[in-house]
Amino acid sequence: MDTDTANKLLPAEPTKALSDPRRLKYLMIAPPKWGKTTFMASIPDSLLLATEEGHAFHSTHKIIIDAWDKPRSERGLGIDDDKNHHLSMVEAVEAVVNSDRFQFVFIDTADMAAILCLYYHYKKFGVNHASEAGDYGKGWDQCLTQPFRQQIGMLMKSGRGVGFITHTNIVEKKVGRETQTRAETTLPSQVQKFLHTQADVILHGNFGRLRKGMTDRDRVISMDGSNEILAGSRIRNIHLPRKFIVDPDKPWQQWCSFFEDPKAVEQAEKDYMEKVLRGAGAVAEEAEPEPATPPVSESSSEAKSDGAATTKVAATKGKGRK
Repeated sequence: MDTDTANKLLPAEPTKALSDPRRLKYLMIAPPKWGKTTFMASIPDSLLLATEEGHAFHSTHKIIIDAWDKPRSERGLGIDDDKNHHLSMVEAVEAVVNSDRFQFVFIDTADMAAILCLYYHYKKFGVNHASEAGDYGKGWDQCLTQPFRQQIGMLMKSGRGVGFITHTNIVEKKVGRETQTRAETTLPSQVQKFLHTQADVILHGNFGRLRKGMTDRDRVISMDGSNEILAGSRIRNIHLPRKFIVDPDKPWQQWCSFFEDPKAVEQAEKDYMEKVLRGAGAVAEEAEPEPATPPVSESSSEAKSDGAATTKVAATKGKGRK
């Protein structure tokens, strides 16, 4: 290769940082019923890939994912009595990547996507546990890590924004005589590491206080990662609030305002200080941390998760498809 040809392959100008928050990669962590799906579904021109139930009251574009993959003879669109589209994850990713529709795609939940991936590859290799598909590391790589990264990587490289929803898991660790806790995710460790490294923003939600005149507790988002919580942001040159109360009516518009208006950030930080930290108008204490939930880990407990996947897939397949 000569110098001129080589120079043409290399960028002449630096790439500008993204200014559209809809094109970012998000990992959203919060307790059940917090409003994770509501937040993501409020993003304009978004598509939900639903691997779990709990989306019936969300009026949004959606595809119900009822398997990781299918034999070629069984592939194709299924439509249930509610006009929902049914595809496997592999089919849905292929359709999204090759289409020019939808600027944002989110998976609810990434946990069940991982379980579907495991279930499919257990059946493919004729095993009951990843460790039976080879030595311990190789089995996990074949049944989960490699196929998950392959499909999700294709989705991430499609030029769209992508969101991953998961639940909070309180992890306890012994450090000397002390027990330290950290709010992480219920994801399998290798999937968590992958999504953690790929995400531009990790939003960690929790319940705030019940204030006077309100019927529901505040929903609070933290981007302030620490030894106690998995959260953070790779966004630079834009000041975002480290913690803020989510606007229950316009969550996405509120989030976008932080990228455009420094005063919106100042107001959000002020509201958090006054209404959460100082408890202005509070009539109840802050919600207790969610009890620890065993994640889909690389251990013998994985067989139980596979059983959950079997039940889930069977239930979804039987829902009035035609």
